[in-house]
Amino acid sequence: MARPSAPLSLDGSSISSDYEESITSARTFDSLDELLSRFTLDFRPEYVLKIRNRLGPLVVGVDASHLPENRETTGALVIKPASEDSWWRRLRVSTAGNVTLRSRKLQWWVITLDLEGVTNPLLRTSSASFRVATKWDLSRGEYRNKRKMQLGDATEGRVHWHVNYNLPEVEGSFGADSRARSQEMHAEVGYAHADVSKLELVVWPMRNNPKNELYIGQQESRLGPSSSNNNSSSSSISNGTEAPRAVETVLNSSTGSSKNYYF
Repeated sequence: MARPSAPLSLDGSSISSDYEESITSARTFDSLDELLSRFTLDFRPEYVLKIRNRLGPLVVGVDASHLPENRETTGALVIKPASEDSWWRRLRVSTAGNVTLRSRKLQWWVITLDLEGVTNPLLRTSSASFRVATKWDLSRGEYRNKRKMQLGDATEGRVHWHVNYNLPEVEGSFGADSRARSQEMHAEVGYAHADVSKLELVVWPMRNNPKNELYIGQQESRLGPSSSNNNSSSSSISNGTEAPRAVETVLNSSTGSSKNYYF
């Protein structure tokens, strides 16, 4: 590598000419506010009230949502299957006349598929959409989650949030020839933007939430312990193993503990 005739400047760093070269490149910030702007929390959620009631194999309810940012309030009729084994997830009829049918997330290995169909009989429009993605969405630098909190026997709170991120990274290289040694380093601070997008309150007036511990206990008491044991024993004998059950972890806000609900 040819030795430069005079020192050069690059992003505030210099390249020395005494048979040794050093290059350092890093993002510089004019103020602390500019640095903190790369790590933010946005709290402007949509507020949703959900009323639910189980009718046989279906869960029927209404949704009322309010978005303070647009000062918009909407409502919808919602029908969902009570069983987690169904291929469809939700049928939603909004006050604007849109009828939306959404499938459950179909998964194969780490690949997921979502299907959704929308029609509006009033406007005579219809559309269908799909989304193929990976299970963790790592390629997009995005993490989504929904936190559930059991507030009472008939109420449940849900917090929807997601984070867009780019983790800090540093890379460099070293080299040498007969006349000089070189060193190069680049640093990226990264960023992280968190957003609380939705707050939900779900109310079951009849206290028949299929995932609620009290409702499960009531159903077991109606069947009787002997009937429950006989059914589970016969299922285990016929299949050779215990029948699989879906499980969901729910946080109890009053005690701070979490429990698994089977259904």
